[in-house]
Amino acid sequence: MNLIFIYGPPASGKQTIGEEIARQNGYKLFHNNLTQDVAREIYPAFDEVRCGLADKLRLATFEYAALHDTDLIFTFVYTGDSDDNKFVADTNVSITKNGGKVLFVQLEAPDNVLLQRVNNDSRNSFHKLTDAKVLGDKLTSKIYQASVSQFEVYQLDTSKKEPAESAKLILKHYHLQSL
Repeated sequence: MNLIFIYGPPASGKQTIGEEIARQNGYKLFHNNLTQDVAREIYPAFDEVRCGLADKLRLATFEYAALHDTDLIFTFVYTGDSDDNKFVADTNVSITKNGGKVLFVQLEAPDNVLLQRVNNDSRNSFHKLTDAKVLGDKLTSKIYQASVSQFEVYQLDTSKKEPAESAKLILKHYHLQSL
């Protein structure tokens, strides 16, 4: 079982490229917003309680998928803080203890591209960040430039390639077959 763990700042193309990888190779897309939507229904405030539930749902899904040899694509906004690092480590354990592999992909794009993309209508259906001012403030703080350091990471600038080509590059890098 493989888990393609795609991370990057809001509007970097995580879900779009995840959808394209799923189309090209048949992996199931388990994007971040699925668990956030469930957790938001129970805990509306964006706080550690809601995030904790979302993490538990994700880890349980990863473990179940690994036990049943179901390849997944997962999307995540990674900031490099201690909670994110713990989640990454827990994800790796839940997959590898069941014989799977986690394949990390970091998506990047220049700030001006992210700010142009953030208000796309497609972002509304999953309650994603759509406010360019909020994103601009976060980009200024550089919190989205963190990279997972304890594992190999394939980095890709999504401003230079179309989503289909980015997906092909990821599949090629990790020697994964296309349909």
